[in-house]
Amino acid sequence: MNTKIRSPIALRFNGYHTNWSMNMHIDDLKESKYLTKHDVENELTATIAGISKENLARDNEPPEYKYILNFKECKPLVLNSTNGQLAAMALKSPETDNWIGKQITMFNDKTVSYAGKLTGGVRIRPDAPGQTVQTQTSEAAPTQPVDDFDDNIPF
Repeated sequence: MNTKIRSPIALRFNGYHTNWSMNMHIDDLKESKYLTKHDVENELTATIAGISKENLARDNEPPEYKYILNFKECKPLVLNSTNGQLAAMALKSPETDNWIGKQITMFNDKTVSYAGKLTGGVRIRPDAPGQTVQTQTSEAAPTQPVDDFDDNIPF
């Protein structure tokens, strides 16, 4: 019996070849309990349920505490300095107690870099959901030319 495997990936399981074809991203192999850029590929708007501080260090490493933004609808977000500042801007308050119950929009910002390489990453939109950033335009009255010339100066 000549078995030809046509799938790009063949798995050997209990002595049998299994054809396996699935459209997936390599990052899907590693589940994260926190939001990643892949979770916000299409914008995601979520309601803030609370803020906590968790130790994100690996086993047998010194503690590494980070702030976590918890949501009602989805996985939490590890809050870095940039996203903290963007959340404060979007929610119009630097006090995190004022953020509870409010919504923010997150997206995959492809310009985020890590170790000198563009990797993409989760960013918070600086304007709250449903709002647009308005620029102030003032239509100043046209100014009249100023006559600074003193014609009485003798030359």
